[in-house]
Amino acid sequence: MRARTISHYEIVDKLGEGGMGVVYKARDTHLDRFVALKVLSDINALDSEGRMRFAQEARSASALNHSNIITIYEVGTEDGSDFIAMEYVDGKTLDEMIGSHGLRYDTALKYAVQIADALAAAHSAGIVHRDIKPRNVLVNGRGMVKVLDFGLAKRLFLSADASSGAMEEVPHTREGVVLGTLSYMSPEQAEGRPIDSRSDIFSFGALLYEMVTGRKPFSGNSRLATLAAIVRSEPVPVTQVRDDVPRELERIIMRCLRKQPAKRFQTMADLKVALDEIREESDSGKLAPPPPPKPPSRQKWIYAGLGVLAFLAGFFAWWVVRAGSEQSPTVRVVPLTTYPGNESRVTFSPDGSQMAFSWNGPDQDNVDIYVRLINGGMALRLTTDPGEDLSPAWSPDGRIVAFVRRSGRSAEIRLVSPLGGPERKLADLAFPPPFYSQVRLLAWSHDGDSLVAIDRESDKSPLSAFLIHVATGNKTRLSRPPETALGDTVATPSPDGTRLALARWSTSSNADLYIQRFDGSGLRRVTADEKRIWGVDWTSDGRELVFSSNRSGTPLIWRISATESGLGSPRLISGTEGDAWFPVIYSSPAGSRNRRDQLVYEHNVREINIWRQAFSTGSMVAPVPVIVSTKVDTAPQVSPDGKRVVFASTRTGNSEIWTADIDGGELGQLTSFRDAYSGSPRWSPDGRWIAFDSMDRGNRDVWVVASNGGVPRRLTTDAAQESRPGWSQNGEWIYFMSDRSGSPQIWRIAATATAEWPAPVQLTKGGGEEPQESLDGRYVYYMKARDRRDLWRIPVEGGEETLVWEPVWMGYWSFSERGILAPDFSNPRESHIPVRLKNLATGSVTQILSLEKPMLDGSAGFSISRSGSVAVYTRPERLNSDLMMIENFR
Repeated sequence: MRARTISHYEIVDKLGEGGMGVVYKARDTHLDRFVALKVLSDINALDSEGRMRFAQEARSASALNHSNIITIYEVGTEDGSDFIAMEYVDGKTLDEMIGSHGLRYDTALKYAVQIADALAAAHSAGIVHRDIKPRNVLVNGRGMVKVLDFGLAKRLFLSADASSGAMEEVPHTREGVVLGTLSYMSPEQAEGRPIDSRSDIFSFGALLYEMVTGRKPFSGNSRLATLAAIVRSEPVPVTQVRDDVPRELERIIMRCLRKQPAKRFQTMADLKVALDEIREESDSGKLAPPPPPKPPSRQKWIYAGLGVLAFLAGFFAWWVVRAGSEQSPTVRVVPLTTYPGNESRVTFSPDGSQMAFSWNGPDQDNVDIYVRLINGGMALRLTTDPGEDLSPAWSPDGRIVAFVRRSGRSAEIRLVSPLGGPERKLADLAFPPPFYSQVRLLAWSHDGDSLVAIDRESDKSPLSAFLIHVATGNKTRLSRPPETALGDTVATPSPDGTRLALARWSTSSNADLYIQRFDGSGLRRVTADEKRIWGVDWTSDGRELVFSSNRSGTPLIWRISATESGLGSPRLISGTEGDAWFPVIYSSPAGSRNRRDQLVYEHNVREINIWRQAFSTGSMVAPVPVIVSTKVDTAPQVSPDGKRVVFASTRTGNSEIWTADIDGGELGQLTSFRDAYSGSPRWSPDGRWIAFDSMDRGNRDVWVVASNGGVPRRLTTDAAQESRPGWSQNGEWIYFMSDRSGSPQIWRIAATATAEWPAPVQLTKGGGEEPQESLDGRYVYYMKARDRRDLWRIPVEGGEETLVWEPVWMGYWSFSERGILAPDFSNPRESHIPVRLKNLATGSVTQILSLEKPMLDGSAGFSISRSGSVAVYTRPERLNSDLMMIENFR
């Protein structure tokens, strides 16, 4: 921008220039104050991704109201140039202040506490800075710190000539880009692996190291050498560079710089507390630098002799422990796969040397079965069909890999040699596709003659375990869950083949473990959590079950006795990371030293944001991200006036209810249930209240909270599962799904009810979930069931239940003044999903827009304003899963 005035900002001076744009000192002619004006560079202005990142920086910083974070005043566009007006600070950046010998350690502590406080606030809002460095920290004349450039990471990538070690800075993101500034990157950031807030803790440690020593902790004679040092080398201890730095401060810095994220401080808030304590001791004079080394004395020979004795004693102790350690090796968690995309449902060869798994491939373009050696090597593609190949199962004799092929709404079991070659179809499955991500579909019987498969007899019957004979294809039902239940999503035979472990879901959000004999008799309930369960397997001795459950909030791996007669007490398996699914136990390869059990599970990383799509008849505006974090933001709903959004987010570690304005600003947290899931928020017609469901009291209930904050009020108190609330147009009633009558149905309760008085009223008899009242207040519209794609309606006073429209996906339909709008996921692999409008007066259906890369995940992922001018929807930014192994599992 060459002009001396941009909007109502009069440029005074140029302050600096970076990869994204130029920063000027300018005067706000409206308010007569100085501002810092960042103007997007011309080359970034031509790139949609560059413009998106520029806007994301403003949204990230504006969402953080903190005294140590730069304040954003305005975001705008003038004559085609994008700009951000922000707080002007008369001061210096740390890179201007840190000399060759560093800062005084008490001064460094003063600044470090403020930086940590700012980053702790960002992390609590789900924002990772990704580019912490001296240049991004500004200090004014009073010693007040301001952290800059939130959400704006420098983009670096390794050049094609890797031997040169060249790292090139690019002005906009490309595939494979590593975000950050090289000298301050964490090892996981430098390797392009997924990062979280602990990456910022490493970068903060590198910054603090430089503040007190005057040198960077990692360096080399080339950029590639620096990159290698970050990943492999340990920095020189702080006190070896500067001997007046207290040991306590050195320990904090070195802990921040640990290579493994799990060994660093786990939160910036904890790190800030540790720094505060050191600063208080420093201010009181209690903190002292390490003492100088004492000169040797005549006693040194005595000490030397004692040292020899200590060595001999230590050697003896080591010898004793070593003998025992061969019996009890160290348990540790290591990645088994680190491919891009999603690796899932691993199965192992009988000798434990190979594994087969589903993977959507290096380009994430198709799900196939791959085979690989346990110890590494290339993953070989076993299947190549355009359909999705899922849930492989390796036969006990090692000759067959069975799997399920899904194509459209059809699915079939197929068999193939692990060496490749022709496939054989074994049987068709009636099981509907929407649930495949939640299920392990296949397991072999102990004798290897049959497969245990998850299927159903009809669309209306529950999921069950079936035994399918490989030679004849004959099918026998093994489990019989209640007809009102969702059913059994996993069925795993015991090592001796006499029992079957089942993950049985009573509803779409509640499951427990059961054990029965293989012939179907002797059913016994093992857990009574009524939480979600993803996968179950037996220990090799058949005495315990391992399973994934969200019983403590996030999915983790648990173990429980399989031999006790009553309900057991699950115990958490230490070492597993959050979002751990589908555990499998296998024995290490035959012939290996001290052959032992290993436990493998799927570790899922999910980053889901909320996007806004503005449109009018005949025209559309490019979608933009409005709710952005490194966590899961989902279930967005536009307020009745179209100015606000309510949504569920895991940015604090648990799914809570949040609000924001339609542009993503003014974030506010409405609930703080901590370990209890909350979701499915809905606005009242006057915008004053939010109804939502929560599991704070164990089972799922309907709650209400004021949209501007307050104490949430529990509306339903029955022991049943009750969820997905919706308001009547007069605001007097709340509709919801409840299974209190034995199956999921639509009920309603007075919005002002206390202790369920007046009593709730059941509306439907043929099943129902996700109710919404029509804008004219005459009908309640609802989905028939989670695994079905038909939208129904019933008069608000009850009566005949009528089919309205199909296919419609649960969570993806919304009322506007023009009718019902619903995305069509019939071709889910398309990058743009059409959105259809159903005119309720004429019954006609027309496509009016498309959504770019929406996510179909079962939660409410689409909402449109009443006027029909703006829609919000969920969109995955990062969805991947790797296979993790717990070595020497016992």
